[in-house]
Amino acid sequence: SQRLVQHWPGRVKGFHRLHFGDVTLTLIHDDITYGLKELNARIDAWFLDGFSPAKNPDMWSDTVMTQIARLSAPKARLATFTVARAVRAALENAGFQVERKTGFGRKRHRLEAYYKNFTPTQSAKPERIAIIGAGIAGHCLAHAFERRGIQADIFADDSLAASGNPAALIKPRLDIQDRPESRFFLSAYLYALQFYQGADNTILTQGVTHQSGNMTQQARFEKLAQNAPLPSEHLRFDDVKTTLELDSAIVINPAALLQTHAVQTRKIIDMTSHDDGHNLTFFDGSNSQEYSHVLIAAGYGIKALLPELNMRFSRGQISWAEKGARLTRSLTYGGYAVPLEDGLLLGATHDRLQDGVDPYQLSGEDDRKNFAQFEEAVGFALSPHPEHISRASVRVTTANTLPAMAQIRKGVWVLSGLGSRGFVFAPLLAESLTSELMGEAIPLAKSAKALFEKNAL
Repeated sequence: SQRLVQHWPGRVKGFHRLHFGDVTLTLIHDDITYGLKELNARIDAWFLDGFSPAKNPDMWSDTVMTQIARLSAPKARLATFTVARAVRAALENAGFQVERKTGFGRKRHRLEAYYKNFTPTQSAKPERIAIIGAGIAGHCLAHAFERRGIQADIFADDSLAASGNPAALIKPRLDIQDRPESRFFLSAYLYALQFYQGADNTILTQGVTHQSGNMTQQARFEKLAQNAPLPSEHLRFDDVKTTLELDSAIVINPAALLQTHAVQTRKIIDMTSHDDGHNLTFFDGSNSQEYSHVLIAAGYGIKALLPELNMRFSRGQISWAEKGARLTRSLTYGGYAVPLEDGLLLGATHDRLQDGVDPYQLSGEDDRKNFAQFEEAVGFALSPHPEHISRASVRVTTANTLPAMAQIRKGVWVLSGLGSRGFVFAPLLAESLTSELMGEAIPLAKSAKALFEKNAL
């Protein structure tokens, strides 16, 4: 119970995935009818405990029982201490065989039921997995399969991953509206915190200040804090400094995480699919072993691997400054400033990638933009770091800036388009994709999942 409380997400709407001990919990904070409708799962056993039907009739409606039937696995079992006639009738109408039995303790009666109207579907679970892409998405996929006792082979695509930056901000993307994607942003952030807190030597600092640049943004910050999409330990408005304080946000060291899995640096030029699986062809003409599933989690490399996807590519450059004593907490202001042990990391430019331009060629003008944006936001200037050099990489986004995740053909899946939020989105998306392939409950609402599938198809 202590571990459950430690990982509890608080009053945050939507789907949550918690790991504690040997337990994996899919938790839904929502109205029962909508929550079940949004769930992808095959449930083996149900315990219904929705208080008395007389006091809480919506929990026992025909609609709820129909959703329970839809989600039931073959021969699913069901139990409840409620024996009201209306509940028995609703379960029977939904396809359950119901029996009334003697209860336990102070409960005089109970119901037992099993689901009898189900045609099972067979889907092959992953056995031999190839992950193409050695950035954060690829490593999160490998970690999710490893949790389930499956080792995947990771291949680096032919590009310099944005995941190679010396630090990454893990902070929530906040939306005033309550939409499927807004709920995903919150659950992805909370899951990312859990994910990185469980990784050794990964967290560098905690706490981020989001600075308002004008009165309109200040009003938005106030409204966000009033709506409280996250509990106060995660999100609060400082009305003196007019800032949004993200006290649970963290800065991580990507290298510490990306070194936990072995990576094969072999350029892939082709993939051959047949009834039994898939083979990769490498630049040197050799072929891989046969894989039952191939997961394409590439960043910029997606352009060559899947040119048919409608992806957008933008170049971003980060700069190094000497560490200033006046800034002790990470700051975002359109750009960002992250105090690290040996300097201050400034970022990042954002320019549409032009054809024929080397995206990794460093630009002195981009450094000047990063320093000027910081000075305009905070009111004092910084000096360039005498030793560290800048770094450029490529962001990959979709037209609506939401991720792309779907099966594009039998046994082949894509996970890409994470933009500048890859370190926040990747852990939950990888866990969701792995859950789907393993036939488990998916910690992602169907409406959000549909948005991500549309971006990949």
